Amino acid sequence: MAVHSLKDCPATLADGLVLAACLPRADPRDVLVANEAKSLGDLVPGSRVGTSSTRRAAQIRHAFPYLQVVQLRGNVETRLERIKSGEISATVLSLAGLQRLGCEHVASQVLSVDEMVPAACQGAVGVVCREDDPWVVQLLSSVSHRSTFLEVSAERACLSALLGSEEAGQAGQPFPDVAWGCNAKHDSDNATMALDCFVSDLEGQELLRYTEYDRSVVDSKDAEALGSLYGNFLRMVAGGLGWLQV
Repeated sequence: MAVHSLKDCPATLADGLVLAACLPRADPRDVLVANEAKSLGDLVPGSRVGTSSTRRAAQIRHAFPYLQVVQLRGNVETRLERIKSGEISATVLSLAGLQRLGCEHVASQVLSVDEMVPAACQGAVGVVCREDDPWVVQLLSSVSHRSTFLEVSAERACLSALLGSEEAGQAGQPFPDVAWGCNAKHDSDNATMALDCFVSDLEGQELLRYTEYDRSVVDSKDAEALGSLYGNFLRMVAGGLGWLQV
């Protein structure tokens, strides 16, 4: 078996592999880290916001066109140092990543999903094994966190439907020139799921977002069907605008 941060896994696994289990999900939201500002709206026009994420950059540019979005790479410590030095005014990072490093206290604000749609599977850790090893599959499935598994099933299906054959990691394909995000939330008490997803051009000039509330989801097939439905919506829109070849 292999343990993965699912945010970094291809939405379609190689033949013969299966996602068999998920750990309980960490908080999937992003956070703002800034010297003085307590929200993105507090930043003065022209402030430099650093990120290497096309998803974050597009959403910031769309909602706050008066801010400058610049490339920011390196580990968390390097990024925080560039804020302290005044080279940039702020950055946006994963809350789960900061929590795992024990430095979530640097966050100025936790951004709601309404403000910043997370990446598919952000905060989720999964376990992959061989599909033809039923003993291991059953063993892992028995300890999997059900709501997390359903959420990532929907998000991975959405991503797979959106990207299709252009998905990075398949036959060396590069990422398409679009930004996207997807977040699902499963309500285990009511067996329902909410799903929030978007696609946009890289500059965030046009951003199209779909939100589904309280869809009945009782198993992974339901979750995958929901994700695929909205992933195909996004793909059709992106194709119609010339962002993807469909």
